[in-house]
Amino acid sequence: MPANDEMLSHLTAPLKDPLVGASYGRHVPKPTDSPVEQFVRFFNYPLSSRIQSWDLLPEQGIKALFFSNVCSAIKRDVFEKIRGFPENVIVAEDFYFAAKLLASGYKIVYTSQAQVFHSHDYTLSSLFRRYFDLGAAFSQIPPPLSDGILQNEGKRFVKTCLSFLVRTQQYRYIPQALVHICVKWLAFQLGSKSSYFPKKVKKWLSMHPHYWE
Repeated sequence: MPANDEMLSHLTAPLKDPLVGASYGRHVPKPTDSPVEQFVRFFNYPLSSRIQSWDLLPEQGIKALFFSNVCSAIKRDVFEKIRGFPENVIVAEDFYFAAKLLASGYKIVYTSQAQVFHSHDYTLSSLFRRYFDLGAAFSQIPPPLSDGILQNEGKRFVKTCLSFLVRTQQYRYIPQALVHICVKWLAFQLGSKSSYFPKKVKKWLSMHPHYWE
């Protein structure tokens, strides 16, 4: 759901630049979301807009490849040129799309003025399954994209999440944050080794069991 009346105009404005192939907007958490979920939105979708390009990969890390098709605009000719989203990944198709886009010489603009209300309220079971699938998807990433950028981003998330809860005096949510972090880490690690598991196990651990058919 759009969070402001100017969402579409803010979202499409960056596409006037011939070097920009796509743009995406900010996900705003709902007021009823827990502080942990609110932080996840703030971490991935900050108040400051940014330009992402292949040249900035050493500086921005995985954020250079970050993209969300929940609230996005893509030039049609560019979309067709790079053959759109991949169909052979279980999740994170927008990440793969962004990598192809940047590798083709285009830029992506994150415009924080284009805002939508979007967040998740996963149970621990759903959170585990989600991150198992993410681990499986990211295990297919070739170097140099897989060379430490995921680990670095994970460490930064843990540090800033706990700092946020302490700074805002939301101490009672620290155990919840730690549990979520541990579940995500374990599920992601298992997902990254999914090629070693029998199909039955992968279907049981996954949020998208049909993918493993």
